[in-house]
Amino acid sequence: MNSSLTPAAVTTVQLFLFGLLLILNEANIFLRYLLKLMGLKSLGRSTEVDQKEYNTGRIIGLLERIFVFLFVLLNQYTAIGFILAAKGVTRFKDFESRTFAEYVLVGTLLSALLAMSVGYLVKWGMGI
Repeated sequence: MNSSLTPAAVTTVQLFLFGLLLILNEANIFLRYLLKLMGLKSLGRSTEVDQKEYNTGRIIGLLERIFVFLFVLLNQYTAIGFILAAKGVTRFKDFESRTFAEYVLVGTLLSALLAMSVGYLVKWGMGI
C-alpha cells in the first residue's frame, strides 16, 4: 500500500500550522509590545475608541495577518496591497484624528511586516 503521508508532507503541514498559529496569537502580543515601546498608547484604553470598536479592530488585524501570510505563501504579493488599501479606505473618515491615524498606520504596517516575515520563514522551511 502506497501512502501519500510522507515525512516531508507532515513537516510541511506542521510548518504551515506553526506559522498560522504564530500570526494569530503571538503576533498580537508582539504587536502590542512594539506599539508600547514606540510610545503609541493603545486606543482600546482611551476615550477615543470604545471597547466594541477596539475588539473589531483586533479581528480585522487577525484577518489581515492571515491573508498576508497566505498571500506570501501563494506568491500573490499584489493581493497584499489590495488588503492594505481596503483597510485604509474603510478607515479613511477616522483618519481625521492624527493620533488614531498614526496608531492604525503603524499597527497595520507592523502587522503586515510580521505576517510577511512569518510567511517567508515558513516558505524557507518548506523549501519553496
